[in-house]
Amino acid sequence: MNINLENISKRYRHDWIFKSLNYSFKSGQNYGVLGQNGAGKSTLLQLVSGYLSASAGEISYEYQQNNIPREEIFRYTTVAAPYLSLIEEFNLLETIEFQSQFKTWQNSISTKDILELIQLPKLATRRPLRQFSSGMRQRVKLALAILSDAPLLLLDEPTITLDTQAIDWFINLLKNHRPAQRCVIIASNVENDFIDCGERLDLRSFK
Repeated sequence: MNINLENISKRYRHDWIFKSLNYSFKSGQNYGVLGQNGAGKSTLLQLVSGYLSASAGEISYEYQQNNIPREEIFRYTTVAAPYLSLIEEFNLLETIEFQSQFKTWQNSISTKDILELIQLPKLATRRPLRQFSSGMRQRVKLALAILSDAPLLLLDEPTITLDTQAIDWFINLLKNHRPAQRCVIIASNVENDFIDCGERLDLRSFK
């Protein structure tokens, strides 16, 4: 998945979040997006995912030498973000099965494999997610996103509610389950979140 941003600008009412952003995200690489609170990190990820439209400029997508329309990019994208909610009435098994209706899993891994990779207590398997702690819910979000077989992975503040042990779990999961041609974009203010990010995009340069 290659993504090209040409003179991208975004504003809410009269306030510009960022302006004239030119950048390319390439297949097989990890990118870090940084900037202070309000710099537009989450906004940029939502633009890339096709959820939001730019106020000016164009975003183009290419996958396996085919141009992908913006309205179709969700089919190629998997996301974990604080503003995306899980269905809290579902238990963990139901959540995995629900995700399976929209995304296939890497290497056709089974539900049993996913449960083992999430590394939550067995008693949690059939509990509704509303009974999970914020850190447990974040584990589920991250696992569903990382293990999905999608060429574009967007992670917004991935370790925001994780303890030290869970952060190590996340780092290992991301490193061990990363298709070679996947493009990974991580938005955060925490340096340790930028796992294997060879390039950084600082949005403070586009005010």
